[in-house]
Amino acid sequence: LNAVFGGIQNCKYFPLAFNPRIFCSKSTDQRQDQLLFIGAWSQCRQQFLEQIDFPIAVYGKGWDKLKAPHMRIHPHNISLCEVASLYQKYAYVLNIVNKNNTRMGLNMRCFEAPGAGATLVTEYSPDLLRCFDTQHDVIYFNCIDELTQKLQQEQNNHQIDAQQTSLKVHQQHSYAARLNAIIHFT
Repeated sequence: LNAVFGGIQNCKYFPLAFNPRIFCSKSTDQRQDQLLFIGAWSQCRQQFLEQIDFPIAVYGKGWDKLKAPHMRIHPHNISLCEVASLYQKYAYVLNIVNKNNTRMGLNMRCFEAPGAGATLVTEYSPDLLRCFDTQHDVIYFNCIDELTQKLQQEQNNHQIDAQQTSLKVHQQHSYAARLNAIIHFT
């Protein structure tokens, strides 16, 4: 790095965060209990979604390739404000890691969905443990059967407190919180 940037002695990784002005919780309306997925099409994501046998809303360019009568498919890009609005309307937001461009870590959805008051339903990543209480903040899974079982349990028992998780995410994972942590670290 020193040779490339000429004189930088120390650098720090700035972890992903979210914009709380866009992704805020609105609890005035009843949320849809259906699962929501918003993301770009990829073969690995399609293979995963094809295994789901319960209703799910899918948004994103390229999803016209997915043919499933129990899924509501919207095969077009949507704006960031539309994403936030959908996160505010659904109780559960699915995160499927795009293995074509992600090796490890959490993506923006992992912070934006809870920031908007939805429960994050995500493939397991060791990085979840750094950011969330995996028993009370999120639903994680390793395979489709585990996803189905845990989502059904949550819908019956409501162990995840989405509003508490939203508050936690706003306090710890917003852009301002990340900047504050760096300022106090240096």
